[in-house]
Amino acid sequence: MPETLFYNYRPEVTPIYLSPQSKEINRLLCAAIVSTKFRNTLINDPAAAIEAGYHGETFNLEPDQIGMIMSVQANDLPEFGRQLIDLRERSLKEQSFIPLETSWQSSSISM
Repeated sequence: MPETLFYNYRPEVTPIYLSPQSKEINRLLCAAIVSTKFRNTLINDPAAAIEAGYHGETFNLEPDQIGMIMSVQANDLPEFGRQLIDLRERSLKEQSFIPLETSWQSSSISM
């Protein structure tokens, strides 16, 4: 009788380190996941959701994060999350872009 081999397969887990600002967005999205009322408020009136907080807790969001959240136009939470990720990635790309002229002018080269 052939033997059956079982493998204990466990994929590598890569830790994700969140900045304090990302943690606040994570808290906001977690509140939207667990509370239908908060989720609906976030989708339909993000300013009211941010201002009200969740269960007596406030969200310590940076102005640029509030701007991103306010600019999302979604009908459900998955779409809200996708748009928020897209906006965040776009923001990070813009922050890391330094025009060649600027980097050249600000560096000192001695010959």
